[in-house]
Amino acid sequence: MASKRANEESPNPVPQSRPVSEREDKLSPPPTPPVTAPPKPDRIVPHERVVEETPIQAAPGNPLQGYGNGSPDWDLVQIHDLLEHYLLMVKGANRSLPAVGSNAELVKALLGENPDRLAVLPQDSPHLNEEGEIVDRWNRPLFFHFVSRNGVEIRSAGVDGKMWNADDVVSSRGEPHPWLSGGGEHLPVSGISVLN
Repeated sequence: MASKRANEESPNPVPQSRPVSEREDKLSPPPTPPVTAPPKPDRIVPHERVVEETPIQAAPGNPLQGYGNGSPDWDLVQIHDLLEHYLLMVKGANRSLPAVGSNAELVKALLGENPDRLAVLPQDSPHLNEEGEIVDRWNRPLFFHFVSRNGVEIRSAGVDGKMWNADDVVSSRGEPHPWLSGGGEHLPVSGISVLN
């Protein structure tokens, strides 16, 4: 009785609900909200595709372990081996050395800035200078000359630090291995020479 009196006295009376039988409750569908159309935009904006960048996957170990401890010739052999290691890791149509012209651009690919996002050279390699270039044992940048899709000549300026003279250390390789470039019989692929 008190609730009925409170309902009559309030300015906004609360409607009394009638009891619903169990059967009515199970048979009647729930009320559906009114359907409204979404607002029309003033202009149509194309959907921007969000591409998540794949994290760089680092190769295990240090591919240049011992670099600078052997002969200058051996240093360049290790760099060639690093490039072959890169070729082994990349897949499919990407299986070639990056089409680049500088040491720093090649290093970026070796650090993981490549289509497969695979790094074969550690970011903190002691064999990189401040400009991100691979250096020789005298801390001078190596020169890379790409002679074919997977062939490269590597040149160190040597002891005197002057490029293109008699004390340069040069190493060149053509296609690294037949099974990397699509088949054929196994042929020797490296020729290393010190120009005197």
